Amino acid sequence: MTIKEELIRRSVAESVAQNLQITEYDINTVADTAAIKALDEIKSVISRHEELSDFYIVDEIVEIFIKYGIDTNGCHDFG
Repeated sequence: MTIKEELIRRSVAESVAQNLQITEYDINTVADTAAIKALDEIKSVISRHEELSDFYIVDEIVEIFIKYGIDTNGCHDFG
């Protein structure tokens, strides 16, 4: 499944749970909005490269993926 598909599934599921009806959806707008937010957060993490080690940068990026419901296939799962 692509990132865009995962973001769309999450958005649709949240909408159904909240409204129990799906209104007109522009799937590209929904996915692009979530994608832009995620990319902005990732950019913010990367900009801290002088204060964080590579391990912590990757760890924070994985957390952003999880926050937006993007499956990392167990990558970086130390739990």
